[in-house]
Amino acid sequence: MVTISVAGAPARQADARAILSAFGLSLGGSTSGVAAGGRFVPEPGGPIVETFDPSTGDVLAGVRCAGQPDYEAAVAAAQAAFARWRQVPAPRRGEIVRALGDAFRARKEDLARLVSLENGKILGEARGEVQEVID
Repeated sequence: MVTISVAGAPARQADARAILSAFGLSLGGSTSGVAAGGRFVPEPGGPIVETFDPSTGDVLAGVRCAGQPDYEAAVAAAQAAFARWRQVPAPRRGEIVRALGDAFRARKEDLARLVSLENGKILGEARGEVQEVID
């Protein structure tokens, strides 16, 4: 990997650290990107995919992907969850979806800052993207 140096990079790294820390992540660290059965798999067996700051080329973080056994467990858990979910009455499902929207709304600014950092978007555009998820 080539790291590009730019004026103000220490300030950019400080911003990146603050943005990532809002999600319990560390700059240059890695986290699981695999969830099954309502939990993240702590050590999935797939490769680590790095994400980069488009303004500096620096690694922001790594996401550990699923290996074949992780994938199979996630599919089985999703099938079981769907069987339970379809038995939930529609009004209750609506309440759950509304609660998800509320959770996104409560973290809207943090999420927008993360989208901006990772995608190089201006903050206003990132806010709009998060609002689309909420809507």
